[in-house]
Amino acid sequence: MLSTEKVRNDDSTQKSDAITISVESDGIATLTLEVCFYCENDATIAYNSLRIDKEPPRGNVKKELSVKENNLIVKFSSKDIKKIKSSAGSFMDYAKLVANTIRRFGRTDNDEKTLSIAKELLDELVAKCASSAQILQENMQID
Repeated sequence: MLSTEKVRNDDSTQKSDAITISVESDGIATLTLEVCFYCENDATIAYNSLRIDKEPPRGNVKKELSVKENNLIVKFSSKDIKKIKSSAGSFMDYAKLVANTIRRFGRTDNDEKTLSIAKELLDELVAKCASSAQILQENMQID
């Protein structure tokens, strides 16, 4: 490793965010971002939302995501630092959107209540589908 720079930003609303930048002897640069969320469940939601967005093959940037406790960790690797910068910028735009969505629709620490509401809605949807299927079947028999 030729150079390493670590930056920490301690903020009253988050435990910590970390950025690690390194360049290996083979010329591959790595940028590691550690984004702190309210709880592990929120970090997992962000992980599942953001892992779907794959890096374009022409960019030659490798992106790895993981969750450690309440932190979402993303690692970008490439020989082209400008492409890492571009990928990281796009990723942070999406990460901000996910974080705002989690904040807007409430924390996930009320999982029991959320699951109960979701189950009620699902039961209602299943009942409506069954009713619609029965009506459709009756109409097909009449014709």
